[in-house]
Amino acid sequence: MAEKRESNTGLIITLVFFILATLGLGVSTYYGFAEQDKLKEETTKANKDKSKSLSMAEFNKAQAALYWAYISSTDPVGNPADLKTTIDHIGGQGGQPEPQWVKDYKTDPEFSKTQKRMGDLAKAEPSKLKVDTGRGGPISNFSNLLAEMRAENSRMSGELAKAQSDKKVAEDAKTATESAASNQLAMNKKAYDSDVARVRNDYQAYKTKLDEKSTLIDPDVLLKILTESKNKELEDQFAVKEKDYRDKDNKSRDSIAKLQKEKSELEKKFGDHSLEGKPNGNVVEISGSGSSVFINLGSVVDVRPGDIFSIFGLQPDGQPNQKPKGRLEVVSIIGDQMAKARIVDIRDRTTDPVLRGDFLFNPVWAPNFRTKIENRKRIVVIGLPVIFSRSKDPLKDFMRIMEERNITVDAYIDPTKVKILPNGKEGVSVRTDYLIIAEDPLLKDKEKEYLLLKKELESECDRYRVEKMRLDRFLDLIGVVGN
Repeated sequence: MAEKRESNTGLIITLVFFILATLGLGVSTYYGFAEQDKLKEETTKANKDKSKSLSMAEFNKAQAALYWAYISSTDPVGNPADLKTTIDHIGGQGGQPEPQWVKDYKTDPEFSKTQKRMGDLAKAEPSKLKVDTGRGGPISNFSNLLAEMRAENSRMSGELAKAQSDKKVAEDAKTATESAASNQLAMNKKAYDSDVARVRNDYQAYKTKLDEKSTLIDPDVLLKILTESKNKELEDQFAVKEKDYRDKDNKSRDSIAKLQKEKSELEKKFGDHSLEGKPNGNVVEISGSGSSVFINLGSVVDVRPGDIFSIFGLQPDGQPNQKPKGRLEVVSIIGDQMAKARIVDIRDRTTDPVLRGDFLFNPVWAPNFRTKIENRKRIVVIGLPVIFSRSKDPLKDFMRIMEERNITVDAYIDPTKVKILPNGKEGVSVRTDYLIIAEDPLLKDKEKEYLLLKKELESECDRYRVEKMRLDRFLDLIGVVGN
């Protein structure tokens, strides 16, 4: 029995050691394989990071090559074909297969920013900043564009200097003519005053002689005889002098009227061509033939086909020129900020053509003015706004055309009632944009009342600093043709 117990105890001890050894081996084997999996994961991550870094380097290299092509005045670096492919991939024109850096960065915000910059450049100068497939870069670059702008600026400066010189010559001629007429009028008045003084002196001398001889004969008889005779002589002399003076006065008045007419024409030619208000937009591109242009107004501001804009050139300081070079009409809407227009008329296509950057202006156009009443332009009318010469009711026709063009008339003078009629609750206010001045109506009995109302309405507009504009100028700028 004792030997059998000893034999079982040894077996149990052996089994215990075997189990403990097996557990230890299993644990060590588990931790060994777990460490190897961790090393594999770290290796895979390191390879991905390396690939991403290489893609980032390629993307940065592509960006540098792109910006070099647009900015540098020398040829692009590297292989032109490679640069062309790089630009195509960034611009979304590369097709398949795409390089790894494009796949890695296609969803990256910086990639989208670079694509937007390329789009903005091509939109600004679509004919010159396109990629030349032969040289792998833009057809032109910013250095060349700057040189062209400087040359254009120099040409326009020369034209401005000539226009200013012509204006000075015209003003000098006007001043000389006014001075000559004023001197002639003064000389005529002086001669007339001298003749009147001489006649008075003759009359006084005659009266003195009459007093000396009055003691020799009956004063009453002598006075009657001489007075009748001398009065007739004096009346004849005065009639001759009066006729001469009136002839000279009429001649002077004709000269003054002629000068005033010349002055009005000069002011119309040189003094009333400024661009009222702020420009509405700009010409951004010219078509090949020059008959059509693209403007930076689109659907976002509700510009529509048929809208008319006057075209103003740029002065050397970047401000609009004083007089318009022509007009254009919108024909189609291309996008949010782009429309196509045709040139309706131009003053001088050879010496003053329509150029990129020219300003656009219509005094009654405003963004979304058709859909938002508060954006409409508001005017006040003084005088009879005749648009059509055969119109039976010019004021009614004018109001109809203003309503068709979404223009609000705040106030006007009714020529039949000779009364200021506010066209609404406000009348003239800080929201009124323009005072339109037309010819005064012919009123025989109520002319004085009309002039007082006209002065009152003008004072009200001056109080609110409303900008003044002649009717013909206003109609020309908004594209209304009368007859």
